[in-house]
Amino acid sequence: MSSSETSSSSIEDTLKSPLGPIIKKRKVARECRKINLALTRVLEKYHESLSCVLGNTFLYGTDEEREEISKTISRIFDLAVEAHGAKNAIAELLLPETHQKLLDGMRVPDWVLLYFKLQTRLPDAGWQTLLNLSQLGRSGVSLNLIV
Repeated sequence: MSSSETSSSSIEDTLKSPLGPIIKKRKVARECRKINLALTRVLEKYHESLSCVLGNTFLYGTDEEREEISKTISRIFDLAVEAHGAKNAIAELLLPETHQKLLDGMRVPDWVLLYFKLQTRLPDAGWQTLLNLSQLGRSGVSLNLIV
């Protein structure tokens, strides 16, 4: 367990306090700005970026380090989902180019759908119902529509 998990932070204390939502947001934003400024100064001192440090630690670090990075990114995503909803969280977090790469990687080519139909031996009516409900096979529709 890391020290960040054992002791409560000032941001978490503020979020748990009985203050009003606007005052909480202002206090949390002020604390985040101070911490971000300190972190930026450290990163500038070593001529690195936070993304480079986290990414390379995830790629080349120990299993414990990889797990810590994964937890950090997951928590960031969870906070974005709470604030913006599940559908908008990824689009809000990622740059448009990165978001597009993610969507392109999830698209299903039409030949895969045809292969699936032939392998499953679905009757035509059942196959048509599946296509209508999932909207798979239409240009630009991604797999994340099936939940």
